[in-house]
Amino acid sequence: MTHKSVLSFLTLFVLLSTAPARAAGPDPAAAIAPYIDEQTLVVVRIDLAALDIQAARQWLDQTLKTGRDAAQAGQVAPIVDRGFGALIQWRDDFRKAGGHDLCFVFGLNDASENSGFLLATLDANANAKAVGELMESGPHGAPPANLPHSYGIASRARQIGNVVIYAAPATLEHLKHFTPAPRPELAQAFAQAGDAPVQAALIPSDDLVRVAEALAPKLPPQLGGGPMSTLTHGVRWASLAIQTAPKMAANLVIQSQDADAARALDGLINLALSSVKQHEPGGWPAGLSKLAESLTPQVAGDRLTLALNADQLASLSSLAVGRLKIARRQARRLMSMNNMRQLLLASLMYVDKHSQWPDSLEQAAREATIDLNMLSDPDHPSTKPGYIYRKPLKPTVAGDAKAVVLYENYDKWNGGINVGFADGHVEFWADEAGFKKLLK
Repeated sequence: MTHKSVLSFLTLFVLLSTAPARAAGPDPAAAIAPYIDEQTLVVVRIDLAALDIQAARQWLDQTLKTGRDAAQAGQVAPIVDRGFGALIQWRDDFRKAGGHDLCFVFGLNDASENSGFLLATLDANANAKAVGELMESGPHGAPPANLPHSYGIASRARQIGNVVIYAAPATLEHLKHFTPAPRPELAQAFAQAGDAPVQAALIPSDDLVRVAEALAPKLPPQLGGGPMSTLTHGVRWASLAIQTAPKMAANLVIQSQDADAARALDGLINLALSSVKQHEPGGWPAGLSKLAESLTPQVAGDRLTLALNADQLASLSSLAVGRLKIARRQARRLMSMNNMRQLLLASLMYVDKHSQWPDSLEQAAREATIDLNMLSDPDHPSTKPGYIYRKPLKPTVAGDAKAVVLYENYDKWNGGINVGFADGHVEFWADEAGFKKLLK
């Protein structure tokens, strides 16, 4: 099971988590203890028995509207409705089957092909088989649909002891013969989170700390270049608690080695925020300078604490969505560049064989037997053709690093396009005037 699929699965539940009166259930730290060791780094727990869908839905609706116009909000609403409906049904079925908590355990254990797995704690008289089937199927209809399988991962659910674990086969086999190690810091982190329905614990072990300090004894120059121990001594464990009743709120507590380590970590965090602000193009986006100040934790003895209210969380969520859009756009742009490189290579092979350039990209692609889907631009999938091909009149143009052979088809210049040259390389051009000059 990939970490990406696990995190996607859990993210949807984080958006729905609130804290009404807690239903009695198994002690999460005790239930997880048999399946963690010195390599375990992060444990996230979601109390599905304590979900208040209505309160979470109201917060999410308000958050999604932030920074959106009416048309965009209208487009998002049906997706949210469908996702909430699927999650409510899945949660209800999970609870009826006797599932209680859903936990994500992530470690750095290289004894299995994947280090992350989902673990469900069970109520008394639970139907473990039904719980496992629900973990394998996921919330049908939620975006993206059928999350545990949306990346083609052949994971399975199996009852091991008093829990049901959903993981890759190699991980399941590894856990059957697992030797746990005491990690009292997990119970401390969960205790700090109190009765919050979403709890996340960061628990770097002494072994992991020694490895980190050996591999990277100094911090990056952007963070002052000091010793890595400023970070490793500053974070002995961390606890994140998320509440949404009566309003959305989050509380982060970082336990340091001692008071001096806590103060040093505080200085490092301030330096990191300052570095991000300085390197952000144009500075912080509008309104985020004030938010950045609120991200600075308070130091109290050997601990750092950071409390965020509903408005601050909404602002962070909006920022994260914006950053995600940018990252997705960059990923699509890289995919397009790869398509263009393949098409250029196919065209150059055609020139080498026929002493002339192909009449079309499709002709070159078919002869090179490459996937014709590469003729579509993943950054503009509805634009046909995806790429504009400029057939050179002479075969001798091959190898010319300044001769444009193809470029992304576009209606509106949106920050830049990918351009392919006769020597086979692809560049991203942000300057429209310069690109048009290049074409001439």
